[in-house]
Amino acid sequence: MTGTPARPDGRADATCGDRSTRTVVATMYRLTAGHRGAIAVATVLTLVGSALGLAQPLVARQVVDATPAGAR
Repeated sequence: MTGTPARPDGRADATCGDRSTRTVVATMYRLTAGHRGAIAVATVLTLVGSALGLAQPLVARQVVDATPAGAR
């Protein structure tokens, strides 16, 4: 048995066959119809989390720079 999943048409590759990118995107859009709100919230929270992760070193630098040189 190989690590490649079996396909109904017998092909072992992971391509979509004759389906165009537009068809695949349209299908994904249709399948996510009931979940678009949750997907939007997850996307926004991911972007906010990433921004906070990027901002954390800047805040730490401000704290270090504000500390007097001889302070412990």
